Amino acid sequence: MKRQVMVLLVLCGIGLASCGGGGGATATSAVSNLDADVAKWTGTPCATGATYTVLPDDVTVTLKAFPVATGNGTVTEKVQVNSVDIVYTPANTTSPPLPAQYMALGGIVADMGSSVSIPVRVAPQDLKNSPVLSALVCSPTIYTYYVTMTFHCQYLKAGDTFDVPAQTNIRFADFAN
Repeated sequence: MKRQVMVLLVLCGIGLASCGGGGGATATSAVSNLDADVAKWTGTPCATGATYTVLPDDVTVTLKAFPVATGNGTVTEKVQVNSVDIVYTPANTTSPPLPAQYMALGGIVADMGSSVSIPVRVAPQDLKNSPVLSALVCSPTIYTYYVTMTFHCQYLKAGDTFDVPAQTNIRFADFAN
């Protein structure tokens, strides 16, 4: 029995090492709950002749790089953040599925031991203009989602890649101006 447990532990360790689990950074959203308005009204909302605009919403995520101990010593390199995947998980049965989003970040660099602030467009205009969310205009309905942002990072010199998650929640609705 002990031998089987040891084999499983070794296999789990190999699996984690091969997928780049962990890495040398953490990410935290500055906002835990975001209200994303699908319509910014000019004039009386929903009245005849009233117009609205659709504006994107961002959250700021703080990514902090830290040293990581490995079998070959401690990695103390700068961390480059290349992109972020944004996944929306409905928080209830009334919120329909939304497509995942991708955002290129252009290689933002965090020095070891320091933090960088990254604005993440969690509610872009094209998503708000989609048939699912544009149906919320002039409606009392609110759609609620858990949002997972996965930052794709790499050590600047070594090139080893790893992912760093951050979470927030978002509500889409035609909120009162």
